[in-house]
Amino acid sequence: MICSLLVHIAAIHIGFSQHYRSMVPGAGLDCEVTDSISLAIGSYRNSVGDRSNYLLAAKDFQVSSSVKAGFFIGGVDGYYWRNRGKLDYFGGLRSSVKLTDSTSLQIQFIPGQQYTRQGVIGIGFSHSFGNIGETNK
Repeated sequence: MICSLLVHIAAIHIGFSQHYRSMVPGAGLDCEVTDSISLAIGSYRNSVGDRSNYLLAAKDFQVSSSVKAGFFIGGVDGYYWRNRGKLDYFGGLRSSVKLTDSTSLQIQFIPGQQYTRQGVIGIGFSHSFGNIGETNK
């Protein structure tokens, strides 16, 4: 199982975004369950300044030797102003562009939902640290 450390950096809000923060620092772990399906868990400081935790599943497609694209679904908490921190469900598109053998630029797009009516683009990096559970022979 190949896993990557995710580092969350920024969120670009599409639409009215004066009261949202652009810097959303955080970290997560993304592990491939199969060659094209992965699960991720993590935590970040969200755009309204609260701590959010997430869990998501993704399906990726190899577009070229250095680009993957796909979609994801998941849940996130921590948006207290909207629902007192209960779990929100979300989905979107994602892509990764390989920068080195183990480092990639990560981009996610979450379309506007009924409560915000504006989308967000998330930007971060990942660093793969290889197969977990694999022994040297």
